[in-house]
Amino acid sequence: MVIDLAERYKNAFGFFPVKQSSKLRQLNFGNDVGLGNVYVNNNSSFEEITIKANGLTLDFGYVPLAKNSDYSKVFAPPPICSFSINKKITETALNDVDSVVVERYATEPWSISIKGLVIDMEAHQYPSTKVRQLRQLFKVNDVLEVVGEMFLDLEITSIYLTQFSIEGVQGFSDTMSFTMEARSIKPIEYSLLTNKKK
Repeated sequence: MVIDLAERYKNAFGFFPVKQSSKLRQLNFGNDVGLGNVYVNNNSSFEEITIKANGLTLDFGYVPLAKNSDYSKVFAPPPICSFSINKKITETALNDVDSVVVERYATEPWSISIKGLVIDMEAHQYPSTKVRQLRQLFKVNDVLEVVGEMFLDLEITSIYLTQFSIEGVQGFSDTMSFTMEARSIKPIEYSLLTNKKK
């Protein structure tokens, strides 16, 4: 059986992927219309991420699925992650001069957007179990551990979630699209603040 990802992405996020990784093809995702090129090699795993919190572990990627063929334990395909960061700068204008003095600056935490699909690849019904797992993850009022190559490159090991949305994908009753907004945090910062409140 082939899972048609192209139409799901188009209906969920408004775009049609022209290229697709060979790993997805090996796992029977995609069709032959407009999905002919490979943009990552078989050894690539930069899209795969794992989020852990309070005994809950969610795997987003190909590897666990490829090794175990257990569709219920992996959120595939991997989500689309975007990252942005700002500097917080305190400036003072100088009198009668077109210039400013920068008194202080600091780097703010990363803002992270995680967009993905959850698909019931076994019974092809509404993916109730995975929706509940995502909801349980958002209910965790604590720092979440995150593991993934993109996160590692940006020196992000912990995040906290700020927003969660989920909606159906038109034409696919077995698929829901979700978006999670998060911010990076250093675990020690959270621990110090928590301990001060006690």
